[in-house]
Amino acid sequence: MTRIRIIIAVAAALALGLGLGANILAGEIAGAQGGIETQIAKLTEAVAMQDDLPYIEPPSWFYPVRQSLGAALLAASREAADDMTFREDRLAVLSQRRSQAYAEQAEAVYREDLRQYPHNGWSLFGLAESLRAQGKQSEATEVRRRFETAWQNADVSLIASRF
Repeated sequence: MTRIRIIIAVAAALALGLGLGANILAGEIAGAQGGIETQIAKLTEAVAMQDDLPYIEPPSWFYPVRQSLGAALLAASREAADDMTFREDRLAVLSQRRSQAYAEQAEAVYREDLRQYPHNGWSLFGLAESLRAQGKQSEATEVRRRFETAWQNADVSLIASRF
């Protein structure tokens, strides 16, 4: 009986992992094609799936998907901010609100990732960027210091919270 439960648990984790990967892939394809809302939706689904994976070491999925979701939200924030430049006053205000909302969502995503993976350099980088996008310069500077400490021996320079 115990063996059957183990097999069922492993099969369920594998199915969840495949669905997780499919959502990440669909999200990345959508983002590459300019479908930022679809990308965010698919990556949000992938994050929920990752949260449902059972705890094991090493982890079932090789990186925190919140890093991809946060990067997509920051890209959407920048895109909305860029829209402000080309819009009339009323539409510019709406674009500014959208930009702010995406940056706030990115902040929440990175903070949750750091709750699960404290001192994760990728997420610290993304958190600093999301704070900067919201105009929270002093907080962004403090998080940037934390990132620099966490990343001091790395051999990669980051431009986003994911490759």
